[in-house]
Amino acid sequence: MKMRLTGLFFALGLLLLGSCAGLNSKEVIVDVDKEFTIQPWERLDEFGGGLQLNVATLKNEECGGTGINYGLITSTNKISITLNNLAYPVTCGAIAPARDTLKMPILQPNTPYDLNINLKDIVFNKGTLKVDDAKFTIEMANEDGIIMASKQVLRVPQNAFWGILANDSGNDKVATQMLDSLKTVATPISMTNGDYGYFSVDNGDVTIKKAPILTKINQKTVLFRINNKAALPNMIQNFRATGLEMWLLTSEGKVYRK
Repeated sequence: MKMRLTGLFFALGLLLLGSCAGLNSKEVIVDVDKEFTIQPWERLDEFGGGLQLNVATLKNEECGGTGINYGLITSTNKISITLNNLAYPVTCGAIAPARDTLKMPILQPNTPYDLNINLKDIVFNKGTLKVDDAKFTIEMANEDGIIMASKQVLRVPQNAFWGILANDSGNDKVATQMLDSLKTVATPISMTNGDYGYFSVDNGDVTIKKAPILTKINQKTVLFRINNKAALPNMIQNFRATGLEMWLLTSEGKVYRK
């Protein structure tokens, strides 16, 4: 038997389950379509951040802006997530997948958690979540109806500062001046190769991810550790008046954009 869980989002699955004779028999195999993608992501804020799961349907919904109703139950070493149904907005936007953000509670480092990701009361996926100072790791024993976009996300180091500086062709002076200024309040940071969600590192090469489109042609990628956070806002404010375009982020979740 093959079930698809969106559309009427589980309602059809419930009907199918109710109509199948002998469903509890070992001979019956339920083949569940892949309906959701789940991306582990580090939430950044001034309180230390944490883990969140970015959930989306694989297929578009005609009513753009649709969310996903979910339940989240936690205990000492267990987290149970249930995706219940779609949450349609009052006003529809452009066609797009249904999306939602599942914010995990504060997790204790070096503590393995049992992780259940369920599709209502029909499909049950069991796994483990491991937390340490360097990364979040999820290992699922089964992925029925879901796809884990990645099993691991590295954690952004404390006081990290990264992004893009951009200027017009032939006008590198302002960007160079800002880099020189940044070096007075920050130092280059050496990081383990891998995916940090917001950016990735490969043998010192930094790739900024999910950045907005900048209009200036010449672009420089920056990755520093801030030593003087108090001086940073004023420095950036001074360069905003120079025509330099920027998209910069901090490990505390602050975004500087021009």
